[in-house]
Amino acid sequence: MTRLRITSVLAAALMAVALFAAVASAQGVTVFTGTVSLDGAAAPAGTTVTLSTSGGTVIGSGTTGADGLSADTYRVDIQSTAALEGQTVNANVAGTSQVAQASGVLTVNRVITVNIEASTDPTPTPTPIPTATPIVGATGPAGATGAAGAAGADGSDGAAGPAGARGATGGTGSAGAAGAAGDAGAAGATGSAGATGPAGAIGLAGDDASSVLGVVALILGIVALIGAGGAIFMAMQSRE
Repeated sequence: MTRLRITSVLAAALMAVALFAAVASAQGVTVFTGTVSLDGAAAPAGTTVTLSTSGGTVIGSGTTGADGLSADTYRVDIQSTAALEGQTVNANVAGTSQVAQASGVLTVNRVITVNIEASTDPTPTPTPIPTATPIVGATGPAGATGAAGAAGADGSDGAAGPAGARGATGGTGSAGAAGAAGDAGAAGATGSAGATGPAGAIGLAGDDASSVLGVVALILGIVALIGAGGAIFMAMQSRE
């Protein structure tokens, strides 16, 4: 029974030591120190430096030149807690501005150096960073031609272009084949009757015609004889 009590006491003592070590490690002193310059010159002694968290909570302040430090050097001791461990702490001088905010991460039982470069100008001009001139080396050989990429999607149709000039007249084409006959048209209207022509001469019958020709021949023969007789008579008269 006594041995059990001694074991319990030792276990409690070990837990207390461990708890004390954990609390002590989380509750130490962190020292922030560094130099201060104003408008490019060392700050005078008595310049106040304020330390605050990124959320704006002030956790300490001090002045340059205190406790035997140089005129432009400050020191601020911060009682560290678990809540402050790992937080970003900003260092500022009242009434000044900084091109780059001076800050450091709070770590328990450490000395952290944060130098401040402040300006009394509310809008300081950032110091230009010179651009290095790149050194151009010799041009290397051309690489091998890569494989052709996949064809892209068809673009949208462009606007219609202006009408082109009229081309020359082409030659006459060959005659086409005759088309099929069309359907017969409808009959036209009946025309008016023409005027009655004069009556023709009455022809002779076949036998009568032969008789007439015989008569005509006879008459012509008689006329010829009379003519011949007249010629003989005239000749006789001229002789007498």
